[in-house]
Amino acid sequence: MNCIKKKIGNYQFTIYTYLDRLNFPFSEEAVLPEKTLIPITIVMKDIVAGRKKWITLSEKGWKRGIPEDLAIFYQTYNQVLQKNEMVSKHINQYYQKGKETFAYFPYSTDQFFLHYSQDTSIVYLYGKEESVYRIIFDFLTINAPFLPLHASGVGVGEKAGILVSESGCGKTSILIKLLQNKACFLADDSVFTNEEKVFRVSDQLSIRKEFPNDPKIKKIIQSHKEDKVGINIKKEAPYLGFSLSHSAYEKQNFFILQKEERKWEGIKQSIEPFPCLNHHSFWCMNYVVKDHKKAWVTRLLQDSCGFWEEKLKQGYPIYVNFNHLDQTRQEIENILTKGDYHEKIVGD
Repeated sequence: MNCIKKKIGNYQFTIYTYLDRLNFPFSEEAVLPEKTLIPITIVMKDIVAGRKKWITLSEKGWKRGIPEDLAIFYQTYNQVLQKNEMVSKHINQYYQKGKETFAYFPYSTDQFFLHYSQDTSIVYLYGKEESVYRIIFDFLTINAPFLPLHASGVGVGEKAGILVSESGCGKTSILIKLLQNKACFLADDSVFTNEEKVFRVSDQLSIRKEFPNDPKIKKIIQSHKEDKVGINIKKEAPYLGFSLSHSAYEKQNFFILQKEERKWEGIKQSIEPFPCLNHHSFWCMNYVVKDHKKAWVTRLLQDSCGFWEEKLKQGYPIYVNFNHLDQTRQEIENILTKGDYHEKIVGD
């Protein structure tokens, strides 16, 4: 196997892979020096081997359940934010034996398996190249000098537009419209950001089959059976006529809403209370936080709510009418290129 070492944030990743190389989408500018480095070893195998191992688990005494770290996170999450989220309702599956966990992430765009233990810093990953990036995102979500944010993003000139919304509000639809108008692709689902800049972290565009508004995209995905299809923008950029970003941008936050009457309260309701890729990132909490996990998650959630309150005051809403997406695209482009924000800033 090939050995690849990569320092990202405050992690030192050592990746053993069957692939000849890994095409990391991370901008080098996002690799920031940290005093404390957490060593993580990822041993990568193909997904066929993962399926075979998954099938034999029940014969070896493994039982389906919820890992302790995820249970702690969801319990704290529900208490702090007065929610009623249940990890058991999600599609991920976890099997345990002692301190070991074998997990199945059955996403249509990126299926993979994980095998890890609370006693070691070794993670066995069964999946494709993109799965490695997903695992790295999970670790960076837990503890990083820059923030993994669930959002779409484009580069226009020297600025980036970060599109934040709940599912179904139109992030990807607006993103495609912007890409058709020669904006640079930053992200469809996740970006890394610090106080001033935003960085491209993935080449994937996830498209629901029922709504593509680009005939070339429709041609790519029409043969797929899944409801949601992943397109590698870096690979398909010449065919699609899209541009791929390659560096850091100054950022401006947009909060996407479908109904204007929701306004300030609507924005607060529409965004995720925790600004991460997804809550399942916390499967790897044990690698960062050994003790007092409940107190650590409480503080993290409170800090996150404060983060959103501050961002809401700095950003502004864009109200989406799906029958007039070109108008929405033009509005975003005008703001990014002219910098004329004063009439649209959200206030208290």
